[in-house]
Amino acid sequence: MADTRDGPAFIFPADPRGQVKYVTRETGSLANARSLTIRYRIDASEGARFVANERPSSPAMLSLYFQRRGDTWSAKNRYAFYRWYSVIDKTLPLRSGEHTITLNFRDEWRAVMGAQSQGNPAFEDALENAERVGFVFGWSGGRGHGVHATGPARFTLLDFEIR
Repeated sequence: MADTRDGPAFIFPADPRGQVKYVTRETGSLANARSLTIRYRIDASEGARFVANERPSSPAMLSLYFQRRGDTWSAKNRYAFYRWYSVIDKTLPLRSGEHTITLNFRDEWRAVMGAQSQGNPAFEDALENAERVGFVFGWSGGRGHGVHATGPARFTLLDFEIR
């Protein structure tokens, strides 16, 4: 993301061979954090659509995300519990305008392979040992699997807050 007068921003790739997937930053433990909030604006040309690269017929969306330290990205065995994403009713379809979403860390989250967070010790472990936090672009079955736009579109991060 590039620094701009309005905040960090990027241009969505307009070619299906390009895509934006994960926008993250380093974090420490989230064990004492209560919530994660993002506020952003999308400015898109008239008629521009957002396309989930892996599944073009599915709505493209933004999801909140955090990741435990030491992830191998294999999603196998214990690593199936290292990446956690906002559940479907706490995601936002990509469209022009200003948008805000807050997700409490005691709300339901989903692991990369679909495990639920409620009562799951692996979720608590991931919070305690968090390494990255941010937001991802994709579709409901592939949260960070990438999105592109069919016309000029810009994403501006207005606020990203861990409380």
